[in-house]
Amino acid sequence: MAMPLAFLPAVTPSVLAEALTDKTTTDKDVLVAVRTLAFVVHPPAGAVPLAVVFDPAAPQSLAELQTVIGVLDDGTRVGAMTVHPVPVAITDLDQLTNYRFVLLIAGVQSYRQAIFDRTRGQGIVTISADLDCVRAGLCVMGVAAQPRVQVLVNRTAAAAAAVEFLLAFRMMITEM
Repeated sequence: MAMPLAFLPAVTPSVLAEALTDKTTTDKDVLVAVRTLAFVVHPPAGAVPLAVVFDPAAPQSLAELQTVIGVLDDGTRVGAMTVHPVPVAITDLDQLTNYRFVLLIAGVQSYRQAIFDRTRGQGIVTISADLDCVRAGLCVMGVAAQPRVQVLVNRTAAAAAAVEFLLAFRMMITEM
């Protein structure tokens, strides 16, 4: 028996567009992203929090947050740092200035400009598995683990964020 349409949740065009364009952040994407953090000029040492920006109202965002926490919860050692996730809801974007690294996951696409504006000029690396965020100049770095490892850095976004990467790293990645 077919379900009446009245029982379907309300889906606005903006919610539908975001759901169709958000790239899923996989556990492999998270690991690739974390491994790149050691290549910033003057990387931090010791326990390093990774802000994971999520939308508590978006099921896909909550699922990806759990993926990130599952991958990094015990801390992942990269160079002289041990990276651990810290969830930051989209309602708490003012907290982002407390972090050196910020990961944008599904459900936050419509907040990219606000995130970029809050992190501008503060040496904060914004990262996403959605390479369109980098292409739009709203994320400093994008990573994709499938079908092959790809790291994309937006030079303009990096300069605006006051972020620099080591030359050896820049020779291995794609800059735009």
